Amino acid sequence: MKVRLIAALLLVIAFTVVPAFAQTKAIDPVKLENIRHLLKATKGEDVQDAMVNQVLAALKPMFSASGNDARSRQLFGRFSDLVVEEFRKIDFMGITVSLYDKYFTNEEIVGLIRFYETPLGQKATSVLPTLVQESMARGQEQGQQAAERAINRLAQEFPELRSVLQGSGR
Repeated sequence: MKVRLIAALLLVIAFTVVPAFAQTKAIDPVKLENIRHLLKATKGEDVQDAMVNQVLAALKPMFSASGNDARSRQLFGRFSDLVVEEFRKIDFMGITVSLYDKYFTNEEIVGLIRFYETPLGQKATSVLPTLVQESMARGQEQGQQAAERAINRLAQEFPELRSVLQGSGR
């Protein structure tokens, strides 16, 4: 639980610090227009909303752990509003544009546009966000199971740990 909370908070911090490190050099106007075209074709504008939802989903258990009463729901609701408000202040599009400019040539951007405008590219755009989210959920589940097995094996090798683990609900 603490690891998840720390990871989520680090994610929030990373996204609030990144704009300070965004590239400031001027981008060729033709390349800039192509990058914007690509981001529109790949629905890049939706990334910010997806990130907010992922952060909130990761943090929700922290609020649920304190109880499922009206006050906890109120607290999480207000926190959700504040996170959305703060994320809206971040220039994700500017960051994304500068990164595409950094890692792709204009010709490569044009090639990506051609791909994402094909039926396969459009399917990739619609399916990949869900695929990644499902992959992350399954990976997290498998990771938790692996950690539990490792803890159980450790308790077998070091019997003095059993009382500590039993006290923590294992």
